[in-house]
Amino acid sequence: YGGSEALSAIESAKDCFKAFKGSLPAARSKLLIDWADLIMKHNQEMAELVTLEMGKPLSESLGEVNYATSFLYHFAGQIRTGLTGEVLTPGLKHWRPINIRQPVGPVVTITPWNFPVAMVTRKAGAAIAAGCSVINAPSEDTPLVSLMLGQLAIEAGFPPGLLNVIPSTIENKRVIGKMLCSHHDIATLSFTGSTAVGKLLGAQCSDTVKRVHLELGGNAPLIVFESADLDKAVNGTMLAKFSNAGQGCTAANRIMVHKSIYAEFLEKLSAKVAKLRIGNGLDRDVSIGPLVN
Repeated sequence: YGGSEALSAIESAKDCFKAFKGSLPAARSKLLIDWADLIMKHNQEMAELVTLEMGKPLSESLGEVNYATSFLYHFAGQIRTGLTGEVLTPGLKHWRPINIRQPVGPVVTITPWNFPVAMVTRKAGAAIAAGCSVINAPSEDTPLVSLMLGQLAIEAGFPPGLLNVIPSTIENKRVIGKMLCSHHDIATLSFTGSTAVGKLLGAQCSDTVKRVHLELGGNAPLIVFESADLDKAVNGTMLAKFSNAGQGCTAANRIMVHKSIYAEFLEKLSAKVAKLRIGNGLDRDVSIGPLVN
């Protein structure tokens, strides 16, 4: 997709928002629950698609799909009783300050390839619960997962324009991203990815003073203290370092161990690492799939 499709998605989201912003919280809650239920119904199929697109082992993909629905169920529960405001304490006796919450408008979500299901549901679920329409621009490495999520949303009864998916090549994404960031009909941008790209998107949103939500980069030390339970520490290190082949913003990029337990920790960790099996993520016993690119 390119610029013309992005403009079409913006118009679609804008038109949908006009009606959807006035929808009842219970109706939004039902949409999210129905969407989550359909994702769970097709969780095996979606997990296989995740593995085929970005490589993580099937067991991890299935875990992600199930985890992704938890966001939808959470936001569905939060919104069911409505977004409550509050009456504030006045500074003067004739004042009546009131705080109300309203949907801001169409929201753009630019989502990464490493958790291509969960990052969409976490961002889109919150926006839809609040009464906003959504445009999702997925990573060029995992477009099919977002398209499947969009198809299931249609089957769940989403009105036209509530969830728009615009996959693209990396070259077209630069054009689309700039267009979405600068367009006056987009109210909010939510992006998860690199710090460099996040800074660029933030700058592009500044002319229209958009609300910007950025989750950028990662620089995670893993520290093992002298008092640690070594077996738990080793298991935690395996999870932190090797899940998703280390492709995560919270993945440990350096491990610091107290010198008094270093030798024993290294022995236990080395034994675990030796048992890792690298290969096709669809194979039953594979624990590390290929890198995404």
